[in-house]
Amino acid sequence: MAIKAIIFDIGRVLIDFNFREGFRRFDGHTPYAPEAAIQRMKEAGLFRCTNEGSLLPWSFYLRTRELLEFAPEVDFHMFRAVYGSIFTEKTEMTDWMRRLAVRYRLALLSNTDMLHRHVLEEQFEHLHLAEVRVYSDAERMMKPDVRIYRTVLERLGGVAPDEAVFLDDLPENVEGARAAGLHAFQFTTRAEAEPQLAALGVEW
Repeated sequence: MAIKAIIFDIGRVLIDFNFREGFRRFDGHTPYAPEAAIQRMKEAGLFRCTNEGSLLPWSFYLRTRELLEFAPEVDFHMFRAVYGSIFTEKTEMTDWMRRLAVRYRLALLSNTDMLHRHVLEEQFEHLHLAEVRVYSDAERMMKPDVRIYRTVLERLGGVAPDEAVFLDDLPENVEGARAAGLHAFQFTTRAEAEPQLAALGVEW
């Protein structure tokens, strides 16, 4: 079947992110260095809880404030600004996305949270080239759950699994997509992804 839709992960595919650099803005406001702060949040399950939608922004802030022992000046607004400062555009992917949008339907599928998705959609206009944008926190399920790939296809409408290709940087998410019947590749660089898509007949 000819490819009709291209589905992108966001982080480390269309947009780069660096928690460590972003969290340096908390220096002097917590006793924990960025690496230690991030590790504590991972061990407490905060990232997973907020990505799966079980921890909403205000509760996420309160739990993080307690865990990282924030100074009083770290209010919700400061926390939101620092937490959302981790992203940088990958211009070569912006260009490719614009070229692909001329011929194909585009979709996004990301494990993310409410704070980050709002930042992404406000800061990076090219993400709106994707007519369907599915976020784990809103769906209350995460990749590699096969149901979330099916959700993307349902919202695209008229696209069969073998008419879609998915790009993600994590191998387990690629396997999840394949289990749902999609073509899928682990993304490293545009230079590597281009021949993979071209082999499926994708043009730009």
